[in-house]
Amino acid sequence: MLLLLAGLAGCKKNNTKPVFNGTYSGKFTHGMEKNRATTDSEINFSGNSYTSTLGSGTFTVQKNNVISFEDKNFYTTEFDWNMILKQDYTYQIKGDSLILTKKFPQVAKPGEVKVTDWLYQYRLKKKN
Repeated sequence: MLLLLAGLAGCKKNNTKPVFNGTYSGKFTHGMEKNRATTDSEINFSGNSYTSTLGSGTFTVQKNNVISFEDKNFYTTEFDWNMILKQDYTYQIKGDSLILTKKFPQVAKPGEVKVTDWLYQYRLKKKN
């Protein structure tokens, strides 16, 4: 019985959240599946702040591999505001690579077939 308890105690789930720090650069992809655009992008994490090619502000690491960005800037132009690094993204860390993904379901009108979701994704590698 003691061996069983000792074994279970050693199987604690790792609930530590990753620390995002440093500069990551790579590609930002956005749009629908058959009409996606890709541009160069860079994000610098420092403490709980970030600056990027597409916004700056603060971020919080949440549960379930979610990171929430709060952009602090004021924008006056007409463009796809989802391209600004803000709101919730799921994240994957693979070695020195960071993948941030946000998807929005494409709403189909009655009788239409949903084609694909809108995708906003960063595929980055740590520079320092």
